[in-house]
Amino acid sequence: MNLDLNRKSWMFLLVDASSSMEEIKKATVDALQSFIAAHIGDPNTRLTMVQFTTGRESELAMKVMFDTEQRPSGLVKRTTVMAPTTLHYQPQGSTPLLAATMSAIDRMEGWIRPQDRALLIIATDGEENASKGVTLAEVRDRINFLRRGGNWTFAFLGADLDAWRTSSDMGVGALNALSWSPTDAGVQAAFAITSERAARWRKDDGSKPPERFYPLQLPAPKS
Repeated sequence: MNLDLNRKSWMFLLVDASSSMEEIKKATVDALQSFIAAHIGDPNTRLTMVQFTTGRESELAMKVMFDTEQRPSGLVKRTTVMAPTTLHYQPQGSTPLLAATMSAIDRMEGWIRPQDRALLIIATDGEENASKGVTLAEVRDRINFLRRGGNWTFAFLGADLDAWRTSSDMGVGALNALSWSPTDAGVQAAFAITSERAARWRKDDGSKPPERFYPLQLPAPKS
């Protein structure tokens, strides 16, 4: 299959910024910096990195940490962006995982054209505990619908053994989940593996969605 030179690859990292991430804040920033440096050189790749937590009145709060696109007044403008010296990443609040995932999908659908490809990577060290107005079934149905279209890929980084179960419950699938330890070494290793797999995804021609995003791990725990 010939590559469509007009096709863009959109990568969106949705990163947990709840208070439990404070202990591994520096390691997380370092890992995200390395991810940025590995992927900003491709002019056909759009990289967006957003942190999520809760703000006032426990509502979903999302903040862009890095974006290779500027969208003033709804217009897309390509800019030359180098990896910043320091990402603004401030853990606080709770984990509205479902609401953040749905919001990220909403944002991406507004950018992506039919010929483009999308990769949404969700990273969290904890379980859903703060979403309002969205259910697990709604998120699962939305993700399953987009996956069936063939040009959307989802990946889930979850702490410890709950990663596979949570990923399956959300519709991402156990084969697209990576379990990691919420330690400095754990977060750095998780994003290093994710960066390598994202590079493979970018180089793929998109003719056939990959059966698994991550390399084979231990079997998913039984319910």
